[in-house]
Amino acid sequence: MNKKCQAAMEFLMTYGWVILFVLAAIGALAYFGILNPDRILPEKCTMQSGISCLDFNNNDFEITLSMHNSVNLNMINTTLTLIPREENIKCSTFGHDIHENGKTKNYHIICDNMEKNKKFITDIHFDYFNELTKSWHAKTGELIIKIH
Repeated sequence: MNKKCQAAMEFLMTYGWVILFVLAAIGALAYFGILNPDRILPEKCTMQSGISCLDFNNNDFEITLSMHNSVNLNMINTTLTLIPREENIKCSTFGHDIHENGKTKNYHIICDNMEKNKKFITDIHFDYFNELTKSWHAKTGELIIKIH
């Protein structure tokens, strides 16, 4: 009976030390920033169907989004607004009088309080007026971009 207990204790102690070592290694990787999600997340711009984000760029806190209209109608009074996930960052709104069907337009948004060399994650709100149905529509998306 004592030999079985001793074997069980040795088994638990051996694997206990291994688990403790693995947890310490993960903690050290997280502490030194190796497991930082900002380093892992790719840059991307995604939108709901009907409006496509073809390209995106930033220069001195101005973000440029190239949006393509594919909803088979002309969009009137378009506005693009970025809503950052960080509360201390504020962004302007940019729009066009008309965004023709099948055309690409550039939207220039200026945001303040962004940190250079850090990923900027924001929600995109794209609003437009449909002149055929006389109604407003909204499309949403997400932008992840590294600030230069």
